Amino acid sequence: MKVFKIRNQKTGLFSTGGLLPNWTHQGKVWQRINHVHSHICQLTTDYTPADIYKDAEIVEAEITEILIPIGEPKEYLNKKYDEAIIRYNKLMEERPNDTFYPRQLERVRERKALLNELS
Repeated sequence: MKVFKIRNQKTGLFSTGGLLPNWTHQGKVWQRINHVHSHICQLTTDYTPADIYKDAEIVEAEITEILIPIGEPKEYLNKKYDEAIIRYNKLMEERPNDTFYPRQLERVRERKALLNELS
């Protein structure tokens, strides 16, 4: 994936974008070159110093994705369903005459069962 940045040629730092750009090691990333051009066009007002990009260049960066598995969404969903079950059980104890929480509890249990039976 290609992205774009504005780099100060003297310092090697990158623009943060916006109407008053600063220079940082990371800077702002634009997804498209025309977004960089739009950013530069907005700097023609008196709000931004006229020479802000005097020593700058637009650079293209190639981002390479390295995919490293760190967990399964199913595990996180199960955790969230378990938390909801505990929460609804507690609410049912606090409000025994309320009909909303038993329905929600049943809905969460059904969703958790469906998630785990499809595997």
